[in-house]
Amino acid sequence: MHKRTLNNKGVALVTVVLFFLVLVILLGGVMFSSISNQGNAKLSKDHTSAYYIAESGLNITMEKLKAYLETNGYSNITSGYASKMTLLDDYILSKNTYITTGLNGQIGNLTGTNPSGTFTIIASSPTENIYEIRSTGEVNGVRRVVSTTFDIDPILVEQAKAILTKGTIDVKNSTIIGPIASLFDLPGSYIDISCNGSTDTVINEFFVPVGTDIDSVSFGSCDAPDFVEAKPVPEDVVFNDVVLPTYYNSGLKTLTVSGDTYTVDLSEAGVNGYYIPTLPTTNVKFNLVGGTSTTEFNLFVGNVDINSFANVGDIEVTGNGKLRLLVEIDPVFKTTGNNTSEVKATFSWNGYVNVASLTDPKPQLDKFQLIIKSAPVDYDSTDIPFTIIPTFSISNSGKFVGSVIMDRVNVDIGNVEYKGFIATQGDLVEITSTSDITGPMWIYAPDADFIAQTPILIEGSIISSTATFSAGGTLKYEQYTGDVPSLIDIPDFSGGEPVPVGITVKFINFKEV
Repeated sequence: MHKRTLNNKGVALVTVVLFFLVLVILLGGVMFSSISNQGNAKLSKDHTSAYYIAESGLNITMEKLKAYLETNGYSNITSGYASKMTLLDDYILSKNTYITTGLNGQIGNLTGTNPSGTFTIIASSPTENIYEIRSTGEVNGVRRVVSTTFDIDPILVEQAKAILTKGTIDVKNSTIIGPIASLFDLPGSYIDISCNGSTDTVINEFFVPVGTDIDSVSFGSCDAPDFVEAKPVPEDVVFNDVVLPTYYNSGLKTLTVSGDTYTVDLSEAGVNGYYIPTLPTTNVKFNLVGGTSTTEFNLFVGNVDINSFANVGDIEVTGNGKLRLLVEIDPVFKTTGNNTSEVKATFSWNGYVNVASLTDPKPQLDKFQLIIKSAPVDYDSTDIPFTIIPTFSISNSGKFVGSVIMDRVNVDIGNVEYKGFIATQGDLVEITSTSDITGPMWIYAPDADFIAQTPILIEGSIISSTATFSAGGTLKYEQYTGDVPSLIDIPDFSGGEPVPVGITVKFINFKEV
């Protein structure tokens, strides 16, 4: 009898074939997964690289804009531009909405080359002085878009208050309408608002640093602030100096008056500015010719000896453009008496300026700009050496529509109708007699004590070191919505290191779109 035996060779063959089939499938899966992972990794890398390239392009552009504005937008502001804002408009906006500043020498729709990709910058037209810049980074067809918006130092629009100070705000029996803020940066700073029962005061907001002792804030009998919660004042507020640029007075044409009119003609070749030997003591007109509504005409005045100078005639500015009247005070001072407190050097301005514009609810506040350069003088006393700071005085029922911008000069305001800006690096801004400043008035005096000694009416904003209302009156906050005169440095709320001079650019809303 024969036994049957199984032949396993066929099974082994099938097993081997199946094993290799499974192995091939597994290896194929591994290879496919590896290739896919490599592709995903590359895509992820390109995606990340595109973002950083877009971000780098945005940062490069922002720095170029800042550098441009620091060098060109301030001390060397080009003739024909009304302000840094118009200079910026012309710099950024050209060829529709494409940025005109170049990278690697390119102009127009800017494309900068990166070792691993490219970025493209497009700047949008401004809306209410706010620009948007978009940077598109591209690597191997992968695109990421990053944008930021920026505006020009918005202190007079967004951050201004009825009163904004570094230190004390002391208001006695006065009416304050609007928000107030103090940085409490000075020793002994406090806020004390005494309304004497008045219900007119409406302090809808007040701002102090986080951690401020609430006992140093008192609203007395005022009703409104009792339920208003203190808000934190920004910690990075910087009160920039009022620094006047260096004016180059070569190539000046001396003007002569014809009747009662000086003609300032921009169309004459080779003229860089204009000159008159002294301020007019009779009523005159300055007729601006050859410019546009934004053209600025620089008119230099010979040194003024404020010891002997008495009065200024009325001034009216006509024609297209803006007149900058540049005065340098002669630093020779006359002393009276032996008491150092009696020593005073005062430059009196009694003439009317653009008085017809007083009835205009929105006059052009920079049509006339009085620029006063001076320097404190050390008085060589054998007893107590001291420094004399000259004073600009505007009083005697004056009427003034325009802007006064000074370096180290104190200010004395009395019995005057005023519309416009006052900016100074002096130590004191004082209102010494009753003044109804019924139009808008903005005072920027970062190092000065603002003191109102008599009842006053002011509509506008006060930005100063301290603020004191000692005899009543009304301050009604009015928000500024126009261009700031181009010589004023205003506080920087952008954070980080302040720009030392010139315009401050504030970048906000950094995001991917």
